[in-house]
Amino acid sequence: MYRADLLGEAAPARWSEVIALGRRLRRQDRWLVLPALSPHGLLVLLALCANLGEPWPDEPGQPLGRRGLREAMDLLQQVFALCHPDSAQMNAIHAHDAMVARDDLACCPLMYAYLTYAEADQRRPLRFGAFPGPAGHPGGSVLGGTGLGISRHCREPAQARALVRHLADPARQVRVFMAHHGQPAAAGAWAGAPEDAAYGGAFAAMRTTMDSAWVRPRCKGYIGWQARAGELTQAWLQGQLDAAAFEDRLIEGWLALAR
Repeated sequence: MYRADLLGEAAPARWSEVIALGRRLRRQDRWLVLPALSPHGLLVLLALCANLGEPWPDEPGQPLGRRGLREAMDLLQQVFALCHPDSAQMNAIHAHDAMVARDDLACCPLMYAYLTYAEADQRRPLRFGAFPGPAGHPGGSVLGGTGLGISRHCREPAQARALVRHLADPARQVRVFMAHHGQPAAAGAWAGAPEDAAYGGAFAAMRTTMDSAWVRPRCKGYIGWQARAGELTQAWLQGQLDAAAFEDRLIEGWLALAR
């Protein structure tokens, strides 16, 4: 996510370019921003792990790559050092609001995107692009957490199926959802639909990132671990926890889910 009027150049395409951009912005008295309020900092870390080819395991009993984790930690720390200090207390919405309202925040390399901030009624419409992964491709950004389904306890399954079919209809996803500022799941919305013009082409720009995303674990206890691990990540990024202690506590908490 970036302010095209402040960037004055192409958006970074890989993590090394984000670091170089952050250094240039500091010479201009501007900043990168990267939300670190739990769980956002953790999710950036997990995205970097996935992009580097060592994604976080789906289950606590599966092998966990410490080498990839340490490399991802180093890359995250390098960028965070170039981010505005307010980043430590920001979530995704805070960052969107700040980038629209202020003129010292030029680029956010990874976050959950709210594409209404690209619309023309914003003070300074934001622009969105692919995840600038360190491996040179946008794979590994983190998805998951919200879905649409029918519970086995549903009392009116026929009506529920009708509603799901209604909501999942590809044409309705594009025309109705996008017209009412929603973010549809149907791939057609992310493939250059005319309605995307109102969002500055954000859907098409992020299509590859969405297609190659990594889906969060769905094992029992994951959400609680994510919250605790997000708090640890926030403390580490703010210098309240050293890297070795952070790594150990992150992994210990994960492995505890298997007990």
